Amino acid sequence: MGREGERLMRKYIIFRSEKREPGWKERKLQHTQGLTRILAEHFDSSDRPVPEPGYRPTEFIRVDALHDR
Repeated sequence: MGREGERLMRKYIIFRSEKREPGWKERKLQHTQGLTRILAEHFDSSDRPVPEPGYRPTEFIRVDALHDR
């Protein structure tokens, strides 16, 4: 529970690709190597609404050349 009397809305959001999108042969589940349409999974406990269809999650990459070691 959040503040007194409030309930937190917990959401499990799955971002999926359309069938036969480019790169579909490379999207595999790591433990089984089975093909998947899942692009990303996200747990959200905020009060924000669920994303609208077409929303793209932010991607993060690490560029070692720009990273201080």
